Amino acid sequence: MERVPGLRAEPADAYTTYLESKQREHGISDDDLKNWRPETPKRDVRKKTAS
Repeated sequence: MERVPGLRAEPADAYTTYLESKQREHGISDDDLKNWRPETPKRDVRKKTAS
């Protein structure tokens, strides 16, 4: 991969550093990220009323 002029680090390296710092800050492991799934959306179940 070519180095981007004007940048001190490769974009992938910069992102890796950022991600690792955020993981340390929030106590999140690689496995936590790998196994994360969003919550199932809750459906709004309302009873129909007579019109």
